[in-house]
Amino acid sequence: VDCGNPEIVENAEYKLQTNNGTYFGSVVTYKCKSHLKLDGFERRRCETSGKWEPEAPTCAETLCKPLVQPANGSMFLTTLRIGGRATFKCDEGFSLKGDDDIECLSSGSWSSWPPNCIEVDCGQPFEIENGRVFLTNGTTNIGSIVEYHCFPGYEREGNFQRTCLEDGYW
Repeated sequence: VDCGNPEIVENAEYKLQTNNGTYFGSVVTYKCKSHLKLDGFERRRCETSGKWEPEAPTCAETLCKPLVQPANGSMFLTTLRIGGRATFKCDEGFSLKGDDDIECLSSGSWSSWPPNCIEVDCGQPFEIENGRVFLTNGTTNIGSIVEYHCFPGYEREGNFQRTCLEDGYW
């Protein structure tokens, strides 16, 4: 039984494993050109039916998975093709957790996980001795103000107010 030459697959090369044989039991392997990935079986065999089995594979362009714009932020995407870049930025009051710039690698995966935009929170301010701390709007997020009041008979050293800044510090 002779299966003849295997089908030519666009953007792929094939290699016959047994002395370029196309007879029963011969095996052919396919390899896609760079930046393409094989869809189907890499290896085929000449069967008694006189046909190469299973069916010929195809070569498809390697693409990275689509990304979702982060909540409370924006994303600029060049392309899903290899070498494509995604750049992320957070809205005011939010801080980027993760890489702000990721790349589509030749493997078809992104160079890192997409980042998240987390609300800036300076946390509870430290208490002071012989005085009280008041959050003027009851939150510890960006733009919040804390006031320091001393008990009677004590004098404050330092600022009366502090503001939660974009970097997450008072």
